[in-house]
Amino acid sequence: MRARGLIQQIATVREKTHSRMEQYLREYDLGEIAPSHGSILIALDRTDSLTMGEIAEIVGRDKSTLTVLVNRLEQLGYVKRQADAQDLRITRISLTDRARKARRKFTIVSKKMNQQFFAGFQDSELNELRRLLSKLQSNL
Repeated sequence: MRARGLIQQIATVREKTHSRMEQYLREYDLGEIAPSHGSILIALDRTDSLTMGEIAEIVGRDKSTLTVLVNRLEQLGYVKRQADAQDLRITRISLTDRARKARRKFTIVSKKMNQQFFAGFQDSELNELRRLLSKLQSNL
């Protein structure tokens, strides 16, 4: 099969990405944040607040996994829950002041990750990689 070894290679890249992200988070005193929290914090940073369903759709996680992640972020003081102003049955999630104050550190970590991981890539290669990863993701 032509794809021999690709799954292992993808798994290795994922493990190294996770490990490096944890290292950078510790370097910037954000070690309590897990790499899996990043996409949630980014999604919330782009708007005032979101429901759990909206976050799940944006970050591509199921609601049960997302609940665990958001609960942890709430315990750490990075997000808060509040009732929706128009519909009290709906709970909205938003960033706290603590998360907003850490924004600069998160941005630095993100830039470091991008610089290291994509060093030497041409724009055309990044576009091709993005295209191929999207194709792979749609197969799952």
